[in-house]
Amino acid sequence: MRAFVFVVFLLLSPGFTFASISYDSKVALKLHQYEKALKLLRVQAKKNNVEAQYHLALLYRTGKGTKKNLKKAFYWFKKSAKNGNIRAQYNCGILFENGYGVKANYKKALRWYKMAAKKGHQKSILKLKEGLSKNGGKNSRKTSNIFRAIRNKNTAYVKKYTKSCSNINKKNADQNTPLIEAIKFSNYQITKLILNCKPNLKVKDRAGNTPLLIAIHNKKPNIVNLILKKNRSTINTATTAGITPLMKSALLNDLKSAGYLLHKGAKIYLKDKNGNTAYHFAEVKQHTKMMSLLENNGARPSTRIKRKAPSNIKVKDGQWPILITAAWRGKNDLLKSLLKKKANPNITDKEGNTALIRATERGQLKSIVLLKKYSASINKKNKNGVTPLMIAASKGNIKVLDYLLSNNAKINLRDKKGMSALMYAAEAGNLSSFKKLIQLKANTSYKDKKKRTLIDIAQDNNHQNIASSIINNNLVKLTSKKMNHLLFKAVTNGKTNTVKALKNRGVNLNITDKSGNTPLIISASKGFYKISDYLLKNKVDINKKNKHGNTALIFAAQTGRYKIIELLLQYKANVAIRNKNRKTAYDIAKSKGYKKTAKLIEKAESSNSFLGVF
Repeated sequence: MRAFVFVVFLLLSPGFTFASISYDSKVALKLHQYEKALKLLRVQAKKNNVEAQYHLALLYRTGKGTKKNLKKAFYWFKKSAKNGNIRAQYNCGILFENGYGVKANYKKALRWYKMAAKKGHQKSILKLKEGLSKNGGKNSRKTSNIFRAIRNKNTAYVKKYTKSCSNINKKNADQNTPLIEAIKFSNYQITKLILNCKPNLKVKDRAGNTPLLIAIHNKKPNIVNLILKKNRSTINTATTAGITPLMKSALLNDLKSAGYLLHKGAKIYLKDKNGNTAYHFAEVKQHTKMMSLLENNGARPSTRIKRKAPSNIKVKDGQWPILITAAWRGKNDLLKSLLKKKANPNITDKEGNTALIRATERGQLKSIVLLKKYSASINKKNKNGVTPLMIAASKGNIKVLDYLLSNNAKINLRDKKGMSALMYAAEAGNLSSFKKLIQLKANTSYKDKKKRTLIDIAQDNNHQNIASSIINNNLVKLTSKKMNHLLFKAVTNGKTNTVKALKNRGVNLNITDKSGNTPLIISASKGFYKISDYLLKNKVDINKKNKHGNTALIFAAQTGRYKIIELLLQYKANVAIRNKNRKTAYDIAKSKGYKKTAKLIEKAESSNSFLGVF
């Protein structure tokens, strides 16, 4: 069988795909807050979010934020795969091929590989070309056994395999040799056994990393030392981006690995394709101990590359400019240093976000003040038309909101969806931001591109406090038709305060919908005790029927709402009323098997002086 390969680095790399998962999930994954990400993704995955299912499976597979669970990983990979995710389809093939979390089945593995290959998935195409899934031939099985043993940390098998050292440089489907697999997924002892076979240390994985670079990336300084003792030939070998092992250790603040590299003669002045040295990477990340180590070995601040626009130097391949990263992380010393060197305070990332926008996302007030001091634009929008004020309103950060407003942030700007800062506050349910913007005369009459008003946005997101504030303060024009719609929506979602606010505006609590259902009928059927009690206290028609002849009591009986029935009986609901099927509330409760409820109704029925209403 072939080795079990997952693209786990996606969780850590800039290329990690976040399409269609929530903003909070993206941030949690970027910040390595895996427990939080797991909770958020689980909710989205259950709602059939394909990308959330895939990322949730990865977390279960890798044990990030939870205990490693291959069965759950398979369950969510399969869910995502069935919904068309090609990476999940490929991983299902891997699972079936190797029997991880599911019984091994080559035919099913082949089917998943073919499915992904048809959509252009390169790894699946490679699997099929190399015949890796074709009944697990003898050569294929023999080769894959070593990879499987490495991943399972089967030292005895690896020891036996390395006696002959045959195929020690053989690659698996992911272009990894046994040594690369051992460094990525196994332990020191197994790596040492494979190194004794004198494997090719110049071989690279698909990302262009040598075994030495991979050991540094995985923070295994003991293996770094072991490789250097065996062979120093790749000590200065760089990636396609020009990143050397010393630069990588400086970036990751791996002092032990850096020490081993320097001791064995790593060149300290080499530059990557952007002209950055190892010292520069340490400085950017503010790794002071690493900077001292490099300085003690000959590096000096003057050896850094001087650039006309320091803000354009990148941190991690493809990620944000340094200025934006410094603002986002609140690294104000670095931020101030860059701004003093005339870095562009309005430089943007790929999404068009400025440093000010990113700082606002994290509530970095000191960074925001510093950027404003150096003439950062307070109203500059990103590619979606979002301003810092909109983000501050959404986050509910009053200190940041106050600062932006006191520095001439335009309150009524709108993004490409037609949303204003006030609408963002309503959508997020941040009442403090909402009230602040209302005090400053924010426009309350705007509609977004979906024709939603302020009250619609609050209701759609179930923010009762915002909705009540809008209604009580008469912030939007409400026709009787609109108020009736809001009433039914509030009752359906169990929003008591909104119902009260609408009552204060004069809405009719006895109104019916197209099916003849009253607010009381809906609240009773859903089991909303507080709303039902409030409606009854306001003397709504307790015995009103809908088009099928069902009352609030009959609906409550259908769903076994004992407490609601008890409440309705306290307010003298008529137990003898029959619906169009000639059934009373007692008949329905009994037929549904709600014995306790049926007894309660029967007791009330026996005290009734008449048999029924027709």
